[in-house]
Amino acid sequence: MFTYVNACCLFAFVKFAIISQAVGQLIISGPPSAVLQGETVIFRCSYPGRDLSPEGAVRWEVTSPNGEINNVTLGQTVDPNYPEARYKLFGNASGGEYNLQIVNVTREDAGRYRCAIKGINLIVYTEFSVVVPVPDPPTLTTIPDTPLQVGQELVLRCSYSGGYPEPQLSWHNGTGPIFSDQYREEIELNTGPNGERTVESTIYFRNNVTKYDNGVNVSCRVSQSEDPFTFVKESWKVLTVHYPPTVVVPREQVRVFKGESASLTCQVDSNPAATITWTKLNSTLLQGNLANGNQTLIIPGASQQHAGTYQCSAENVLPPKAVGTVQVFVDVKPYDTYTRDVAIITISVVAAVILAAIVVVAIIMVNRKG
Repeated sequence: MFTYVNACCLFAFVKFAIISQAVGQLIISGPPSAVLQGETVIFRCSYPGRDLSPEGAVRWEVTSPNGEINNVTLGQTVDPNYPEARYKLFGNASGGEYNLQIVNVTREDAGRYRCAIKGINLIVYTEFSVVVPVPDPPTLTTIPDTPLQVGQELVLRCSYSGGYPEPQLSWHNGTGPIFSDQYREEIELNTGPNGERTVESTIYFRNNVTKYDNGVNVSCRVSQSEDPFTFVKESWKVLTVHYPPTVVVPREQVRVFKGESASLTCQVDSNPAATITWTKLNSTLLQGNLANGNQTLIIPGASQQHAGTYQCSAENVLPPKAVGTVQVFVDVKPYDTYTRDVAIITISVVAAVILAAIVVVAIIMVNRKG
């Protein structure tokens, strides 16, 4: 949008951003307030009806972010400090056009640009900054860069190079931030071989690692925000924590009838995986089948010889060894007891009948002899 104000004798200071404006018959327009490094920007200066072609009639000047003022052009000539390969004048100067194009912009091109026309007491600036995205994702490492052990200190290091405006570095645990009260941070600033700024952040967690940190996703995020641009680069690492085994016994007592299968289970948690062994206390013989990574012992066709105390042991490279016990009871089925009792009674009756018969026969024989 352009605004026209009669400014024949007006002295004004106008700072421009995204939109183009004009004061009086001097019309100035420029690029957005922020552009990406490597893009092309164009500044337009127009004073309709005025011949801007004479030497010294007009110039483009720039005020750098540090306040230094330099002439970019004077008349139809580009200053030697600004390479003509990137800085070009175009437009009908005799018709009042005096436009400047900058290709492949760099951070050094940022600043406030002014089209100054001789005899016009008017100052109008258009300003822009150059955004340089961080070229690569940050580098994230754990110290030491090997599997951690329970009780060790957790140290993370993240480094990145380049980027303007200065990127913001943040730490995350999964999808949420890691708050600063959880760690102590050290920042180291360096300059790379090409003059780029290098930042290294090292954080020392206040609490040592536990088994519950195994498999946690930690990330280092580098973000830049300069309207209308937002850039985020991120690196992540899944923590590996080694811890000794623990054993949980869901059923400490298992009771089955004779002839049924008995299932004994120890739930083992460890990293790395533990070696699981089963033993029967006070016995050198262990009968049964292993299943579920040796966490389950199945005893088929249980009998009284299988009753007793069983122990599962879990062991990996880290002490201590974990142990769980299961007590097994083998009962006789009720109908088996009834059958046994009936058999005993039947045998007793038969024996009594036979004995009675023998007695009767003996008496008869005695009477016959008499």
